Amino acid sequence: MDKPNELIQTPQPPLVEPKILQQLSEEVVLSPSYLVLMGMAGILSAIALLTNSIPILIGSMIIAASKNLDKPTHQ
Repeated sequence: MDKPNELIQTPQPPLVEPKILQQLSEEVVLSPSYLVLMGMAGILSAIALLTNSIPILIGSMIIAASKNLDKPTHQ
């Protein structure tokens, strides 16, 4: 390394291939059920933080993770 900024100026390969990003952007759909579940999870998380309740916080994480249960799978 001749210069201290040599690593900063070296171009790096992309972390995700553009082809994969294009495919994902075509498959993304913002559905009402997703918005409702995320809203419920956010409200429960806020309640859990205000009341210092770990079980409610865990419940909100389960709701947030269940967003994929109603999504149809296709190949």
